[in-house]
Amino acid sequence: MKETKTNSLNRRKFLGLSALGLTGLTILPSWTINGTRIAPSDRVVLGFLGLGQQALSDFAGFATVPGVQVAGCCDVDSMKQLRFKKRVEAWQEKSGVPGRCDMYEQYEQLLERKDIDAIEVASPDHWHALMTIHAIQSGKDVYVQKPLAFTIKEGLCMVKATRNYGKVVQVGSQQRSSKEFIKAIELVQSGAIGHIEKIYAKVGDPPKPLDLPEMPVPANLNWNLWMGPLNDANIHYHPDLCPPISIDPEEREKLWGAWRWYRETGNGFTADWGAHMFDIAQAAIGMD
Repeated sequence: MKETKTNSLNRRKFLGLSALGLTGLTILPSWTINGTRIAPSDRVVLGFLGLGQQALSDFAGFATVPGVQVAGCCDVDSMKQLRFKKRVEAWQEKSGVPGRCDMYEQYEQLLERKDIDAIEVASPDHWHALMTIHAIQSGKDVYVQKPLAFTIKEGLCMVKATRNYGKVVQVGSQQRSSKEFIKAIELVQSGAIGHIEKIYAKVGDPPKPLDLPEMPVPANLNWNLWMGPLNDANIHYHPDLCPPISIDPEEREKLWGAWRWYRETGNGFTADWGAHMFDIAQAAIGMD
């Protein structure tokens, strides 16, 4: 395993800085490529932070939008970097999209890129706040996967940073764009199903204590960086937390990262599916 120093701005320091208003950093202009301002409709240059199954799925969607370019990708697993880069290069060759996709292990290096307009954050939940706020501070708009944050306090800090820096942040709540859910919301708000007294949202089980045995860390994974702001000596590597892949032959993850089901690393179905179901319930009664 590579011994790389984790981000110096840990969770505690981050929350402290956010309380001070996140001031003192320069806002960089969006929609620039090589220093030349262009219309947003001409080209949007993207960078990806976190390159698991969700990032691959989202990339496939972005790749259908004219004017999109992917210029950088970051993950603490070098195998997932290579897999993502191969997907991007195959799309570029087939579609005639210009540029190249550079790989990074340290996400701060990707955020230093002045030619990147927007960032997708598809990392485990405990990295969402730091990555999103650092991206905002570097002048980039953000698409961050649900749930927005690991804790409520982090989520509030992310909202504050978005407003302070005047950037655009969208959360990956695709049910908002689903015709079935749009219709359901319309039925509720129009009164077609009568007066609503109570709404039940079934989301599944809450998180459970982490009980996975410690396993050897593979050479292609920087476990220290995966942990990042968690800073918990009781959390050890297990392949269920960061599912391995193969490049040649290509073999995808056998499961979605199980970090989401454990109290130390996630918030269970309460956040994983609650981010969808609670959101739709609130939208239906006008509380979003």
